[in-house]
Amino acid sequence: MKWLLLSPVFLYPRIYAFFCYYRKKERRREIEERLLFCNGKWDRERIKAITRGIFERRGLKKLNRRLIPLFDANFIERFVETEGLHHLNQALEEGKGVVLMSGHFGNPHLSINALRTMGYPVKVLKGGELRKGKPSRFEYYESWDNTVFLHDRSRSDADKKGRILDILQSGGILYQ
Repeated sequence: MKWLLLSPVFLYPRIYAFFCYYRKKERRREIEERLLFCNGKWDRERIKAITRGIFERRGLKKLNRRLIPLFDANFIERFVETEGLHHLNQALEEGKGVVLMSGHFGNPHLSINALRTMGYPVKVLKGGELRKGKPSRFEYYESWDNTVFLHDRSRSDADKKGRILDILQSGGILYQ
């Protein structure tokens, strides 16, 4: 029943994009200027569509941060379809570390956390730094415990490489 009530939530990214496009005028101009710099031949409608798409993806990220904490076994059973887990299980049974690669088909954050909910100890290799989000059971942010932040200036490259090797040598899962 709660999932039926959540269905309208998936309109959020589009609504967010609409309001951002018309209310965040300074940010919109900045994005549009960069797009024109990249390709001055694009017409006004194409620039507008790309800009709204950027705002829509931001809305989707906000939605994901609120959806992911709701993952449980029931959610996984009803909404997640997996293929090829036998390969992952075989490697883990043999004590091998696994690097999972994503071509960003779909949403990697959803798949990472679906695997975590299914009991797989997935660590993420992330290019950014740790976000300073307020800890909440209603919002999801990557943490130090489950992420290797590649651009974290507070850690040396040797520390980051060592952590990656530790994860893989101990038969863990690293998601890139």
